[in-house]
Amino acid sequence: MARLGRRLEFAAPSELLASDDRAAVVLVPATNPTETDFLRAFRADRFMLPITGVVCDITGHQTYLAIRSGATAVVNLLVPAQQRMKALHAVLA
Repeated sequence: MARLGRRLEFAAPSELLASDDRAAVVLVPATNPTETDFLRAFRADRFMLPITGVVCDITGHQTYLAIRSGATAVVNLLVPAQQRMKALHAVLA
């Protein structure tokens, strides 16, 4: 992330919902129904914010659910790191 000129901060879902920062790019895990439910609720609250779903997806199902839940983009942890960074850079740009 530092090479992209970005800083990565971790926050609990409750902290994320309480934050008034509406300009940050947010990466949200989207690997199970609880996480996609949070993504859906967060999207409803921050409808203009770029939200990237983070999945570990072989079949495409997690990717589908993340997008269906409101993710602007999806980063798959099973994709090689070099390609993940390119995808993340495209989202940040």
